Amino acid sequence: MHKIKESLTKQLLIIVAVIVAISQIGIISVIADVNEPTSDVLITSEKTNVGIDEVFKVNVKGDEVDLTDFKISYPKSLTLVSEKNINKKHIEYQFKASTEGEFTVNGLLKDKELEGVTIKVKNEKEAEKAKEADATPKASLNKSVVAEKDPIDKGTKNATLEYDVNLSAQKDVDFSSGENYLGFPYKVTINSTANATNTLAGVNLTFKIPSGYKLSSDGENSGIVTGPDSIVKEYTINDDGTINIVLNEIIKTIAEFTIAIVPITDAGSEANIHDRYDGEILTGSIVGSETVSGKVPQSEQQTTLHGTTDYAVNKTAATAPGSTNRLVTYSFNVNRVGSNKEITLQNLKLEDNIPAGAIIKSSNNAGGKWIITGDQNTGWKAIWERDKQFYGAGNSLSSQDGEIPSLVVEYPEDKFPDDTRPPKNIVTMSANDNNPESTEIVGKPSEAQGPILSSGEDDSSGLDKKILTNTWLSGSIYSNYEVNGSFVADKNSKKSVKNMTIEDSMDRFGNEVFWSHFIISNINIQLNTPIVEGDTKLTVSYKTNKNGWRNASDAKAKSVLKIGFHVVGSLNYAQTDKSDLQIDLQPGEVLTGWKVSVVNEKDKAENVQPKIIVNGISSFANIFDQTIDHSIKSIQNTASQEVEFKDGSISEEKTSEAKVNLQPNLNLNTIVNVPSTLTVGKTNNFTVYANNLTPEEDVDGAIMRVVLPAGVTLDSSKGVSAAEKKLGAPYNIDVPQPGNDIDITTEVLPATADYNASRQVVVFKFKKA
Repeated sequence: MHKIKESLTKQLLIIVAVIVAISQIGIISVIADVNEPTSDVLITSEKTNVGIDEVFKVNVKGDEVDLTDFKISYPKSLTLVSEKNINKKHIEYQFKASTEGEFTVNGLLKDKELEGVTIKVKNEKEAEKAKEADATPKASLNKSVVAEKDPIDKGTKNATLEYDVNLSAQKDVDFSSGENYLGFPYKVTINSTANATNTLAGVNLTFKIPSGYKLSSDGENSGIVTGPDSIVKEYTINDDGTINIVLNEIIKTIAEFTIAIVPITDAGSEANIHDRYDGEILTGSIVGSETVSGKVPQSEQQTTLHGTTDYAVNKTAATAPGSTNRLVTYSFNVNRVGSNKEITLQNLKLEDNIPAGAIIKSSNNAGGKWIITGDQNTGWKAIWERDKQFYGAGNSLSSQDGEIPSLVVEYPEDKFPDDTRPPKNIVTMSANDNNPESTEIVGKPSEAQGPILSSGEDDSSGLDKKILTNTWLSGSIYSNYEVNGSFVADKNSKKSVKNMTIEDSMDRFGNEVFWSHFIISNINIQLNTPIVEGDTKLTVSYKTNKNGWRNASDAKAKSVLKIGFHVVGSLNYAQTDKSDLQIDLQPGEVLTGWKVSVVNEKDKAENVQPKIIVNGISSFANIFDQTIDHSIKSIQNTASQEVEFKDGSISEEKTSEAKVNLQPNLNLNTIVNVPSTLTVGKTNNFTVYANNLTPEEDVDGAIMRVVLPAGVTLDSSKGVSAAEKKLGAPYNIDVPQPGNDIDITTEVLPATADYNASRQVVVFKFKKA
């Protein structure tokens, strides 16, 4: 959910209590692989070393449909003593051998041979020795069971019956690089002869989770359902993520439960979502405690992770306002290309080539490092290497680092004549994913070209204010504008900057209307490399509707300074947004002006080019008196710049204005949080959040519909309850209550071609705002 300013928020929180009906369509579809059916027939034997004429059992287990077509295959040296259908999913065969040797019992399913088990037959004395060595039975794997590769603690022989364990999961899962990283569930099946009078007890399981994943935990909901009415009694998690599971007493032949896992998103963890790669095999394995015969049931399931590496580099060319355009700043950003499946990149590298005749004046490393080779005569090769991973989480390089790499290039008059443009040049991108065998990933390249070159005064200053969108929607938290200031001293300049100040205030240039419809939440100041390397000082001040000018910062300049403005007693978005500096405001206090000054005390900075990005909330209503004037269709703002020089002279004040359309907007949001697992026959809580983010308008008669998964229905005995009667600080808002404020009904959404099952819909009709 997008972050919102608390003073403009109306919220409703509802908990919907639902119970899973007999139908489990919605659950089964998550686990089953309907695209590519595969065999899941398991052929096992409790003994693999037997004596001559000793009867031994071979068990075949699988789906009812598969076992209908299953045929046993064995050599003539073995004699089939009996065949018994234990149940629809289990056939027991008994064999004996009259001669020594190794004999394999296989299976046939629709003319496809299934791997079986090999039995060693020896005389009685040899067999006794073999029994001692036969600590672990062999099993075939026709889908999901393999021998454990690593040593595992087998526990004690505490299972009261013979049993098998089977682990199943999706064959394929998509990587998600959005805010909601995708996990997936495993289904654990325990097969035994247990019943109400002959129970299976003492089963402990050890589940080894795939690398980079952890057990799902969503508030009160866990990725494993426990309790006296569940298959699982309790579980613990080791430091390495391994899960130790203790089962309740089992009274049926087939017992199932799920283990829901999600990616580890903490980049500081040894293995996490950012270490994944396309085509990676995610392996989950489970091992049970020994049975009375010494057998160790175990199973393994492999799932293939699918992701993309569609990235593009974006190169822009910018010149200082009012300059001759001979000093061009090339900036480089990286974005994912239209998907939520981008895998995190390693070793991100950008390569740019600057033509002969040009001069690279400076560079900004940002979150990496430039390696520049060449000279003015031969041309330049500039390679930027990122010193950390690049996440494909929807955020661009600029969002992740707060700044982006750049090059400042000069195009001298003797090499590049007036009235021409600098040559186009292309930046390329390469990277790797985390696959040790991966080939180089090539991103979409980008080109940029500076504007027409000219000759002019040795010194130039300018200001450019921009609003990058045509329209601001009321209540939008992404409303922003930027101001680019500059003073460029050419090589023959006799001027030296002492101080540059950029100002934007409500009481100047007719800005009152603009400031009455915009609430500033943070200011992001970006300084070019000569300012930072010139050992300058940055001074930032602000004023509000309750106080005059105050100092926010007065410190040595750095490449990026983020200042967040936080209303005391409210949610701390300044902290959430990772501001470098937090300014506390009183309730009802809003900014009415700001100033940014670059002080060149040591006379080292020749070129001063600050950029100020101002973020906040636009409001169609006047933020001071809450009135609405429908005649206001657009708002305009003007900023100013003044440069003071060392010789005492002051430049002409530069101004720049920007206009944006302002549009009313009804901003209603809903979010549904669901349990990671659903338990048949038990109450499962769904939490619904409804938000009205519109600052100037309450909404009457709203209707919200919550579509439940197929097979899940509202528990009418418990119904719907509000999570809270009143939201606490900073909201202090009464939450609408079912019955008094909300009418709750249900309706049915019929099946469609895209969703072949009907679903219940819970309808909320709000009686008031």
